[in-house]
Amino acid sequence: MKELLKVYSHNQKYVDLLRRITVNHSRVNIQSLAGSSMSFCVAACMDGSREFTHLIVLPDKERAAYFYNDIEQIFSEQDLDYSKKNVLFYPSSYKLPYQVEDIDNANILLRAEVLNRL
Repeated sequence: MKELLKVYSHNQKYVDLLRRITVNHSRVNIQSLAGSSMSFCVAACMDGSREFTHLIVLPDKERAAYFYNDIEQIFSEQDLDYSKKNVLFYPSSYKLPYQVEDIDNANILLRAEVLNRL
């Protein structure tokens, strides 16, 4: 995985993207990447700008979970204790309309832990 990350880090488009993030402090929107290429692109940016906190927003829970798993694998954090992880997942509260009593307590706890870490 680290070798593939190096390939991304030497790409000119990546260098331009990293400059926008680190020098200009710009928000960026990455589109049109297929499969796990978005995960590697974002991981390369995260690796090149570790002094920043990165917030990645995806359109739905399933894509977010796959993306989180990819990033966790790229940075070899899947077996780390949660308190030592740098890659965190902030799940939805799963409140459904007209079912306000149905709340997933595990997700509430995970959300609180992520906010405490920030």
